[in-house]
Amino acid sequence: MDLHFKKTTLGYGNRITIKGFSAKFKAGSLIAITGDNGAGKSTLLKAIAGLIKPLKGKITKPQKSRIAYLAQQCDIDQTFPIDVKTLIKTGLWSFCGLWKNQRPYDSKIQNALEMVGLTALATRSLETLSGGQLQRALFARIIAQDADIILLDEPFNGIDRNTQKDLLALITYWKQQGRTVLTALHDPLVVQEFFPQMIQINQQNAFYGETTQFFDNTIHHVMPPLASNSLCIRTQNHLPPINDSLFLRL
Repeated sequence: MDLHFKKTTLGYGNRITIKGFSAKFKAGSLIAITGDNGAGKSTLLKAIAGLIKPLKGKITKPQKSRIAYLAQQCDIDQTFPIDVKTLIKTGLWSFCGLWKNQRPYDSKIQNALEMVGLTALATRSLETLSGGQLQRALFARIIAQDADIILLDEPFNGIDRNTQKDLLALITYWKQQGRTVLTALHDPLVVQEFFPQMIQINQQNAFYGETTQFFDNTIHHVMPPLASNSLCIRTQNHLPPINDSLFLRL
């Protein structure tokens, strides 16, 4: 089943960021969300995650789908007193609850550590990690969640080039597994190389289509799509969304 937006308007109170979003994203889509700061990229991701409700319209998600949401790193409380392995374990709460035995999932945790290259740092506290190491740990948590829909808000801000390369490879792997990935980001070169579809948000309107429709390849800037089949976007999971608010600064 697709991720479906039906005349969805998003915002906060009287402040509208996206009007009348009507679109369908097929399972396995890899979509970049672009736009100026404050345009509504984070708002769109939060609405899909179930952290905010649409002002109008609705969002329909696949039945019994799991959602993993990664906020911007500046919103993560790195002083939270846990180590890397414990952070990854929190991604298992939807499987086994907060207090149940998590040992049957030890192999899942170990696999996540190996996939992001943090096996040697499993017992390191979050506050001792670099920006790149913290982002790897947060991606490992997403791996443990085994989500169908993955939402990433500016995942490459403040990290080194090697980490970005590794995380992009992981995002591509998720797409190959049939997971739907939506990522808010700014770098047009990354968008062009790795994301087949994109949403461009501008002044409460947004445009969705193939990435090649948006770019003037000679000067690398984003343009509204020219193809007639592109969608003008004026922009519940049937299970409760995974609660990622534990590590968010409030």
